[in-house]
Amino acid sequence: MSDHIKLWVLLLALVIAYLLGRKIRSTPLNWTLFALVIVAFCSHFFVKGSIWGTWNAIEVLKDKEIIEIQLQPSAPNWKVNLVGRNIRLSDKKDKERITQLLQKVMTYSPSHPIRIWETKMTLITSTQDTLVMIVHQTVDDGTVVYMPSAEWASEELGTYLEKITRYTSPVYSDTSTTRH
Repeated sequence: MSDHIKLWVLLLALVIAYLLGRKIRSTPLNWTLFALVIVAFCSHFFVKGSIWGTWNAIEVLKDKEIIEIQLQPSAPNWKVNLVGRNIRLSDKKDKERITQLLQKVMTYSPSHPIRIWETKMTLITSTQDTLVMIVHQTVDDGTVVYMPSAEWASEELGTYLEKITRYTSPVYSDTSTTRH
């Protein structure tokens, strides 16, 4: 759905809320609060964060040079990993593309999405600062990026990670230290 249609849906929701507020003869404050609830509801389900624009998820790194990106299984013996072992991405093109995608994420509030795959991604800078995040590809909501401070969405990031890891289906990682 285009952004124009989404904004029209939000405007329509506001008009409906206003008309309902007048019909039940509530005070202006009550219908205003009701209208705000309707707009918030619609913006969450129809707009999925795009009304708030794009954000830089890795702003905390303050433009430091990223020398390596590590993709790891999110947990030992987990059956929905993107990768089955640690992968170090040091190719300049891959690092730049992932960095660009993380600088243009959307705000997002997932409601218990079902994972297709997940991975732990660590960005390492030339000053040895690190930023760790969990990336999930979900059934309905695209790609969700979980960071210590926020949750983001970036459909292109999931597609790119699948491309560079040659993803075909979730993998079982056997990275546990105990063997029987």
